[in-house]
Amino acid sequence: MATLSFLVLASGCALAHAAYAGHANDSSAPPPCSAPYVSASGATQVTICPPSVVSGQALRFDVRSIPTAAVSVRLFYRDGTQGQASDTTDVQGLATIPIIVSYNPLYRYASARFQVTVVKQGGNDSVRGTFRVAQVATVAA
Repeated sequence: MATLSFLVLASGCALAHAAYAGHANDSSAPPPCSAPYVSASGATQVTICPPSVVSGQALRFDVRSIPTAAVSVRLFYRDGTQGQASDTTDVQGLATIPIIVSYNPLYRYASARFQVTVVKQGGNDSVRGTFRVAQVATVAA
C-alpha cells in the first residue's frame, strides 16, 4: 500500500519569511502563509502557515501582539472535535505556536476554524479565521 496526500496551498507569505523571498524555486523555502488576520482592536496579528494543511501535519501560528502575553490557540473541526496549544509572546511581542492537525476529513478537503486569544490587561484580544484540511488517503498500489 502507498500513502498519497492531497494538498493545495494558497499563495502569500508571512512577514517572518521575508528572508526567503529569493527562494521561490528552492525546495528549502518555507511553505506559503496566509495573509495576516488582525483583531478588532488592531493590537494582535496572526499568520498561519500553511493555510492548507494535510491531516496529521503541523499548522504554525505566528502571533504578533504585546510583549510577554499568554496566547492560546484553539482549532475547531467540523466533527465537533477540537485541538489546542498555548505559549507566551517574547519581549518583542512575538510567539510561534505549532499545533498538529488531528482531524482527517471525510472527503478530500474540509474547512476548519481557529481562534487565537491573547490575554492582556484590560481584556482579551481574539482573532478568528479559517484554514483548510486535506484528507490523508491510503490508496492500494
